[in-house]
Amino acid sequence: MTEYVVTRWYRAPELLLGSAYGEGVDLWAAGCIFAEMLGRKPLFPGETYVHQLQLIMNVLGVPEEHSFKENPLANKLKGRQLLSRTQAVAGIDTSTMFPNANPEGLDLLWKMLVFDVEKRITVEEALRHPYLAMYYDEERESTPVEKFQSFDLDDLDETDLKELMFKEICHFHPEEMVKRAQQQKEHPETVEKLPPGWVKRESRSVPGKFYYSNPKRGISTWIKEEMD
Repeated sequence: MTEYVVTRWYRAPELLLGSAYGEGVDLWAAGCIFAEMLGRKPLFPGETYVHQLQLIMNVLGVPEEHSFKENPLANKLKGRQLLSRTQAVAGIDTSTMFPNANPEGLDLLWKMLVFDVEKRITVEEALRHPYLAMYYDEERESTPVEKFQSFDLDDLDETDLKELMFKEICHFHPEEMVKRAQQQKEHPETVEKLPPGWVKRESRSVPGKFYYSNPKRGISTWIKEEMD
């Protein structure tokens, strides 16, 4: 898994350490943005991932026990060494950082910015927090069909990836599917397998205008059918 799922300033500690991660990273990022809105500047503007960890610990402190020091999944060596060398400290008095902020808003903020993801507030808990109570309507919340797209879990080889990329191209340029069928002559039935809603039109040329969906080769011979 990669750490490059969030801009560095908004990366959760587990991302910076190369550990396993889940939806908790989104809560952390939202907390960083919330703090930026309150303070009118980034909360943790780190220049490297080690510097980023240091800035986080300067504010939040280093927990006496946390899951990253000996976690074999935390593979960022410099980050682990930094944690191991740093004695447990309490950090600063966060209540002084945003003196004019709503107390309930601050309570939510610091529950989102918890170093240990196991102790960080969840999405459901955050939505039900008193600070957001006036905006939250449980009846309007939808449940996702699946947690992650199965595509990320598929074991695809180079041929499979090329075919998926080609199908994606054909979604926007269906004439390419026709072209391939005409070239190969082996699978003419693919000519009819176009995305729903596309119909053929007469090929025509407009002098001096070579754009639309196939640059430098004239105008596409396929258009999106207008629905009544």
